[in-house]
Amino acid sequence: MKGKIYHPDYEIEYFEYGQGPRTMLAFHGFDNHAEDFKPLADSLINEYKIIAVNLFFHGESKVAEHVIEKGFHPDDLKKLFDELEKKFPAEKYSLAGYSMGGRIVLKLLEIYPEKIEEIILIAPDGIKVSPMYTFLTQTRIGKTLFRKVIKRPSVFFTTANFLKAIKILPENKYKFVVGNFNSHQKREKVYSVWMVFRKILSKMEDLKSILKKHSIDVYLFFGKYDKIIPVSIGKNFKDKIGRNFSLHVLDAGHNLMKPNTLLEISKTLVAKKNDAVKKTAS
Repeated sequence: MKGKIYHPDYEIEYFEYGQGPRTMLAFHGFDNHAEDFKPLADSLINEYKIIAVNLFFHGESKVAEHVIEKGFHPDDLKKLFDELEKKFPAEKYSLAGYSMGGRIVLKLLEIYPEKIEEIILIAPDGIKVSPMYTFLTQTRIGKTLFRKVIKRPSVFFTTANFLKAIKILPENKYKFVVGNFNSHQKREKVYSVWMVFRKILSKMEDLKSILKKHSIDVYLFFGKYDKIIPVSIGKNFKDKIGRNFSLHVLDAGHNLMKPNTLLEISKTLVAKKNDAVKKTAS
């Protein structure tokens, strides 16, 4: 079932799947879609009700121009969660985030830890923030340069080609970056998405404190061949937080939203929960 949340500054599109006893809020990555979670929802139909949310500039989700410039603030995210909670009330929620959606999950973990029973991070952005992203979205010079690159990308492509030639920019990252900048429409989307969510960032110490205080299950899924958000980020996160997270490395690259990969993730979640039930019973 498809629905929308309306606010004076934005519209959020969502899709409701499943009929399980747990309620999961799911957030996709850049250039993905809420409906990409359907294979996961289909395989977990009796375990979860999944509310997959389209982030701004994806699907039919929209945001006012002035919000892009000021940034979507954590307080705004809190209000959005409150609206979702009204529509889909639950004692506690599961949160799932792929890539960029991981940042949304981590920030909601900070805002409402008492309302969350588990988080499922799939090749998540936000654990380690790129210095380039920080420069382009958080500094005056960076934002000016970013805007110029969107309008006149020739300097960007020249620089990217040079960095690739001297082996500072790996081939796979070069393809990823250039692929998202090869048309004006794509460049505008990158700019708008990066800018609107630039304030949705978490600090490791805050996450560590929250996860130490609250009993929240954490499932980490990374692609073995992912060069964009490598497995090492998940391992470092696990080590720094100091808890025995469930870390799973899948035989894939960065795109973990393929039906076969999501099926593997769903099987892992079900197996872990069955093990927990057995331990509780014994």
